Amino acid sequence: MALLPAERVLRAAALLHRHGSSAPPSGLGVYRANSVEEELEELGTDGRRVRARAYRPTERKDAPALVLLHGLHRLGVDEPRLRGFARALASSGVLVYTPEVVELTDYRIAPASIETIGRAAVRASEITGRSQVGVMGFSFAGGLALLAAADHRFRDSIAFVVSVGGHHDLDRVARFFLEDRIATAEGSELRMKAHDYGLLVLLYGAAGDFFPGEDEKPAREALRLWLSGEREAAWKIAEGLSQAGRKKMDAIFAEKGAELGEEVRRVLGKQEAAMAAVSPAGKLRGVSGHVYLLHGSEDRVIPPSEVLWLAREVPASRLKAVLVSPAIQHVELQGKPSWLEQARVVVFLASLLDAAEREPRRIWLCP
Repeated sequence: MALLPAERVLRAAALLHRHGSSAPPSGLGVYRANSVEEELEELGTDGRRVRARAYRPTERKDAPALVLLHGLHRLGVDEPRLRGFARALASSGVLVYTPEVVELTDYRIAPASIETIGRAAVRASEITGRSQVGVMGFSFAGGLALLAAADHRFRDSIAFVVSVGGHHDLDRVARFFLEDRIATAEGSELRMKAHDYGLLVLLYGAAGDFFPGEDEKPAREALRLWLSGEREAAWKIAEGLSQAGRKKMDAIFAEKGAELGEEVRRVLGKQEAAMAAVSPAGKLRGVSGHVYLLHGSEDRVIPPSEVLWLAREVPASRLKAVLVSPAIQHVELQGKPSWLEQARVVVFLASLLDAAEREPRRIWLCP
């Protein structure tokens, strides 16, 4: 903490508390919520109009900007946790811009999202009049944010990028969903039970290969409804599948997708090029902004081993902070972390606020 201005640490502590509470703690009242929200419509990469929202701190006309990206969620910019964090950031003196990434609202990890993110950084720069802004992505959007920061079309507009629970190699993560094990950057193997959510997402994106013929369309819709939490509607549609399709769907809904291993592996084999296109692996040497990596130590969707693959590839001069913490569960705070883990998260957030204001310092938070 001594490496950062006390004011940044104080703001970060208030930010962390505000994100999990409706009122600031005693002594931090100066940072009470004070922002306004503005609904926007932007031109999407395919020419369609897409939604966005800006959260503006009312007491700072010269506020730095941060593009905040939702993960795979049907609510997109309306997702409650995203909105809560955006409000907390805005109340800490940062203009927050949240663009709707259409593919992610449809549970798809696609190259088009990289351009959406890059264009959002350019747009946020225009809104604030600053030459560069920060970009922060949750879950698979974290990996996509890193790709945008390495893209020659957008990297000059991105001062720093933050990946929270992001991926390095989607193919490696996909196989983790099946095998409950994954290779680490140190040459060993991490074993942990994968969350079934990840496999659902992959099968949804590859429904045409996994549910061929007349089953494809209804199977895709059933998977989409299941991912959205509409379980009864998903079951109802699944009843109309062929006998073979229904057998597969029953296994998926019963969280026994790994039992379909060989067929899933065959489908994943067809997806290798598509997964490589949305993986930061091998593409991060072009990052010119500073990089901050945050990951939950028990993340079962994108395992924590991915963050160290990312850290190894990001140029040393660009990597500013790495934190693997039990205080994070995939992309949100969990339970009641110890004071030490809370302090580490506060330092991480303080380093981000410092990056938004000026040239970042290098902060190492874990081995």
